Amino acid sequence: MSVSGEGIASARGRDVQPEAAGVAAVYALVLGCAVYREISPGELWKILRDTARDTAVVLFILACATLYAWVLIRSRIPIVLMDEVTGFTRNPLMILLIINLVLLIIGCFMETIAAMNILVPVLAPLIISVGIDPIHFGVVMVLNLMIGTLTPPFGMVIFIMSKVSGVPIERVIRATMPFLIPLGVVLLLITLYPSLVTFLPNLVFGGR
Repeated sequence: MSVSGEGIASARGRDVQPEAAGVAAVYALVLGCAVYREISPGELWKILRDTARDTAVVLFILACATLYAWVLIRSRIPIVLMDEVTGFTRNPLMILLIINLVLLIIGCFMETIAAMNILVPVLAPLIISVGIDPIHFGVVMVLNLMIGTLTPPFGMVIFIMSKVSGVPIERVIRATMPFLIPLGVVLLLITLYPSLVTFLPNLVFGGR
């Protein structure tokens, strides 16, 4: 199996994120302990302990999501589902609307990176064959899966917000639900009007 340049660039981009976060954490630590002297050794120990605990919780959620994704891969549910729902039309708009519905459902149950790793190889040939702009599709897919991280039963962002803030998960869900309305409107608009997504890339890099 060959690896495309885009895939390598994407992997490098993901590798930079934790490194940048580490640099920011060290910078904040130096400022707090050495420059402003607002963090005592006792407070530093408490910060490190709380950070380790919260990180363990987040990684445990990621581990569960990865396991769930592995089960779905083994059962071929995403592939079978996409084959079924896209088998009766080649209309780009209809295909995008169907993909939106499927991604919203999948996003409720799967971790974002796992869903992208599973579905992008399945969907990319389809969207190219029917003439959908890959940049347009990429934005639509990312927004779909981002909405999925805010929806139960497995909205990862909801669980993280609940853990970090100490607010019960039920209150977090109730407070988050109203924001799904504007997100849904934006998703519908960029699906129906691709120029909202492709205007700036075409302006910068030239239309195709």
